Amino acid sequence: MKTWELHLGSVPKQHTEGGEQHDHAEDVARPYVILRMFPKQGTLIACPLSTSAATTPPFRVALDPAEIERTNDDRPGYEHKHTVVMVDQIRTMAFKRFDVGGGTSRVGKLSPAQQAQVEAALNALVDLTEFKPKKKPK
Repeated sequence: MKTWELHLGSVPKQHTEGGEQHDHAEDVARPYVILRMFPKQGTLIACPLSTSAATTPPFRVALDPAEIERTNDDRPGYEHKHTVVMVDQIRTMAFKRFDVGGGTSRVGKLSPAQQAQVEAALNALVDLTEFKPKKKPK
């Protein structure tokens, strides 16, 4: 898995609370945008994709499925129905959540333009524009 790739991940409904995103049905994984990998910990940071409308910008980013980059490494026969990146649902996940059935979990990669949109939404979400690290006392 690499940053900006889309992979199918599984989070059963019983593992969520409130409005957290979960699988649509048992054994029906949801696509996630991979944002950062932590191999030593066996975890990654990702945002789920949804079929719902992007109604709360800037934290929801609508994707044009035609712009999603695809390769021969992608899961065969996967059709992109999830076209909204739920940036406000960012989460840390274990690698094992992406072991969904046989074969690869990869279903594409965001285009550079889509990456920029998600990055802007992440910046707006965590609002680090005013963040300044404290200087160490001398």
